[in-house]
Amino acid sequence: MHCQRTVRRVSIALFFVLIAALTASAQTAQNTSQLGRIEFPTSGSAEAQQHFLRGVAAMHSFWYEEVLEAFRAATKADPTFAMGYWDEAMTYNHPIWQQADANLPEMREARQYAQVSLR
Repeated sequence: MHCQRTVRRVSIALFFVLIAALTASAQTAQNTSQLGRIEFPTSGSAEAQQHFLRGVAAMHSFWYEEVLEAFRAATKADPTFAMGYWDEAMTYNHPIWQQADANLPEMREARQYAQVSLR
């Protein structure tokens, strides 16, 4: 009897955890479209520019995972897009949380791509 009650309580708790996770995921997807509108002209292609603008807007909300995804999509769309690589490097710098390390391999690699694409 005690075991059944424990299993039922754990099952109910897991159910609510699942619901909370699904709700948070849906809210993040919805909020991404509500980041606002920015204008930041660059020399990248139109497709790269669209991803870049989403990344810049997300960066100003400290959504670093979404930022990284957007800037990587921008450089995938336009491999010569230096601003995409530069801003990808910036996603590894979180000064507000005192997490800044210019020597991270990912940051160095993104900065190198930015410098090469400027040539």
